[in-house]
Amino acid sequence: MGCVGRTLFRRFCIEQPDPDKGFYRVSSTMLLDAFIHRIVGRVFAAKLKYAYNGHVLDSLVQKLRPDVVFYGDGFYYFPLAPGDHLSLSDIQDDIGWPQIERQFPGHFLQVLSQNLSNVAHAYIVSEAAGNSFNRFLPQSVNFLPLPNGADFDEIRAPSRQQIAALREKDNLNGKYVISYIGGEVWFDLEFASRLFIAAAEVMPEAHFVIVGNLRRSRFKNVTWVGPVPPSTAAAYYNLSDAGAILRDGSADPFLYNSVPLKIIQYAAAQKPVVGFLPDWAASERFPNLFDLTTSDTQVWCDKFQELRRRFIWTSDMEERWKEFSWDAICSSIYNEMAMLCEQQARNSAFDSRMQIL
Repeated sequence: MGCVGRTLFRRFCIEQPDPDKGFYRVSSTMLLDAFIHRIVGRVFAAKLKYAYNGHVLDSLVQKLRPDVVFYGDGFYYFPLAPGDHLSLSDIQDDIGWPQIERQFPGHFLQVLSQNLSNVAHAYIVSEAAGNSFNRFLPQSVNFLPLPNGADFDEIRAPSRQQIAALREKDNLNGKYVISYIGGEVWFDLEFASRLFIAAAEVMPEAHFVIVGNLRRSRFKNVTWVGPVPPSTAAAYYNLSDAGAILRDGSADPFLYNSVPLKIIQYAAAQKPVVGFLPDWAASERFPNLFDLTTSDTQVWCDKFQELRRRFIWTSDMEERWKEFSWDAICSSIYNEMAMLCEQQARNSAFDSRMQIL
């Protein structure tokens, strides 16, 4: 309720550019349906949200006259605003449509399809997610895959001294560190527990470091760090010898068609990743990712032991992951927007000449 109130009664304002970033930040009111749907139902709350937020966005477009409106919400909060500007959209995750209430997906899919059919580019996090969406959308959309990314400079910022100090603090010197960094979404405690027990028997040199707000259990070869700020998380990525994805997401489209940030962050830290990989990571065949589709803990231990003996980060791996840097992704999007705006301007000028003639 508090979140609904803060967004609904927010004043319109334009903040001056940040000297370090050089862009204006605009804030305005927005209607959320997170609480309202409990009172009036999901469909009616969604209609109210679209009507109100659509009016707000139309007003912003008229006041600001932007060249581009980028719908980073995947049209969840805002419908498409009319105007001469360029419209682009991005969908960050797949959705398990059959798991949502029966009445709601039909309404949202119809609205989503109408909006997506009128944008210049419809980005989506992976090709698999695009194929999944098109199985449910009333009208097929030509999605363009736009993967997740990581701030490579931030991940690589921790010094050797900082990483060594963290190893000392957690008693990890001489250990082969296998880490999981993140929330519960890719962490299965039941499977992880069996892996910890198996590794303790056959890999006494291995130690697991679990970073994030997760339920804890006692194991002699596991350190539970808890939630940490991004700068400390970056140090743990670098401290690790290998990363692990510890939940099988193959039956969940939200997970299986995603592009998990943590995998890219491990790559930014030049580490291998072992585990239940999503479709994108498994099908692209990245040389530092190792897809284990089994819950046999012996297979997992064998893979970790093999990597401990043989894994070396190569220049080919570095080149393979360059496109997943936020710098590269943002430059690519910016260049695409500039090209589309230039093309739109040429078409508008041509249309004007045709009208005169």
